[in-house]
Amino acid sequence: MVLERLIACTSAAHMQLFSGKVKLGSPAVTNGGGHMGLGWLKNFLSRCSSCTIDFVAIHWYNGGDAGAFKDYVVQAHEDGGYRPVWITEFQGPSSEEEEIAFLGEVSPWLDSQDYVHRYAYFMASEGSLISGHVLSRVGETFTSFV
Repeated sequence: MVLERLIACTSAAHMQLFSGKVKLGSPAVTNGGGHMGLGWLKNFLSRCSSCTIDFVAIHWYNGGDAGAFKDYVVQAHEDGGYRPVWITEFQGPSSEEEEIAFLGEVSPWLDSQDYVHRYAYFMASEGSLISGHVLSRVGETFTSFV
């Protein structure tokens, strides 16, 4: 609780200067529980009521359950006061075939949600989105929806 209050005060003091000039996002939370996830975000938002927060930033890691991912995005939208959602990093399962299937399901869904304003796959690295100097199969799948 002390950390959320400290961050909220710091945010209000330093970030408000940019209100109306740029889009201001919440601290990005991950799909971990408790102090890492949406519970933390809700605590932060309740303590930073004077902060301008134009969108909620979230992460999702190592979860191949597309339904759970979608539920998390919906919950972030609700817990974030129905602000737009930016998924600044997300990653599906570790096997290539499962990752392609995951992206094939979640990417069209993300595009159909009017409150999802941005999303980015986690890290362009060898074996993830790229293979040598070209897109990997996962990279090709991701870019086919962008």
